[in-house]
Amino acid sequence: MPTEAHPVVDIASRRILRMALGTALGMWVSQAIAWPMSFVAPLLAFVFLSLPLPRPSVKITLGFILAMSASSFAGAM
Repeated sequence: MPTEAHPVVDIASRRILRMALGTALGMWVSQAIAWPMSFVAPLLAFVFLSLPLPRPSVKITLGFILAMSASSFAGAM
């Protein structure tokens, strides 16, 4: 019995884990800052992380988070 995971299963597992952790992190942040519409952050995280795209770099991820945060806060004011 082989001990190595099949490459397709490994990629699928990583994508599922990334989607689950990203959605949970979005929910935690929106609840931590007591945002009145706290359901929006995990929903957007789920939608963007469920797209079949390659993993983004750290620089692109931080830029995307900054852009989404700025537009969300600007719209709330």
